[in-house]
Amino acid sequence: MPNTITIQDVESARLLVQKHLVTTPLVHSPEFSEAVGSDVYFKLESFQLTHAFKARGALYKVSSLTQAEKEKGVIAASSGNHALGVAFSSALLGIEATVVMPTGAPATKIEQARRYGAEVLLHGETYDDALAHAQTLAREHGKALLSSFDDPKVIAGQGTIALEVLDSLPDVDVFVAPIGGGGLVSGLVFTLHELQHPARVIGVEAAGAPKMLESLRAGERIKLPRIETIADGIAVQQPGALNFDFVRRYVKEILTVTDAQIYEAMGRMLYDVRVVVEPAAAAPVAALLFDETLHNLDQTICCIITGGNISHTLLQRVAEGRGTPASTRKADSPRPTSIM
Repeated sequence: MPNTITIQDVESARLLVQKHLVTTPLVHSPEFSEAVGSDVYFKLESFQLTHAFKARGALYKVSSLTQAEKEKGVIAASSGNHALGVAFSSALLGIEATVVMPTGAPATKIEQARRYGAEVLLHGETYDDALAHAQTLAREHGKALLSSFDDPKVIAGQGTIALEVLDSLPDVDVFVAPIGGGGLVSGLVFTLHELQHPARVIGVEAAGAPKMLESLRAGERIKLPRIETIADGIAVQQPGALNFDFVRRYVKEILTVTDAQIYEAMGRMLYDVRVVVEPAAAAPVAALLFDETLHNLDQTICCIITGGNISHTLLQRVAEGRGTPASTRKADSPRPTSIM
């Protein structure tokens, strides 16, 4: 196990979350429970101050910087939600922040990051393109580069979600969470392992960006040459190094879902739970709905709804039930599922 994180880090991060962020709701869904054949709860990180869970890890990371690092400013690459977390946390602590986002990042996330006071630079088509540019700028300007997922402090911050769920739902059997770079599932499995809690964590990837699944199959981290998915929040070409290690050790199941399934899950959350979720956050919901390995388990399942930062155009399409946007259909190939 990586020895760069302790359960005390998670507890310390929780104190910061309690002081500066919010304890998000955990709600039971009768509709999903009946449909799935288990007791289904949703941890609504879409109700976080930045409307996404990323604020937790970003806040703990930014707070841990040295005074010299804070004075030089910070830079981060993000598809959107980490940018919001870094921008919010930096504004809170009076630190200059720059965030690099792909050119196709949702306008709502770009605008909100600017409202928090961050300088937003658009570069490249993917998160990985944005990351490469951020790394170059960090070297040139001496700024601290804040990883979106491959960092002990970030992982510890995301682990606070597990602590909050266990407070209200100590007998939870299964966590279902999306995988982008792997920060969230790393935080969940680390915290559960340290607390010796038996709940298992199931990761969910978009079928058009199965970087963690393919890395596990290869036995090493790989970088996908091409990704395509509506779920911008998990559209990552390569998992983090720390994250890959945690997943390889402690996550036994990774499922994939198509964009069409994600899109339908967004509609079900809107009409059955009355909650707006972004595509990445709908990935675990899609797994609940469409993957038979999660059906009729007669267990207590907690599905992490990671964010609700959705464009107005996409929200309108979902609300009107107009079907999956044409640009997402190429990734809707038959869905591979892996139980490892």
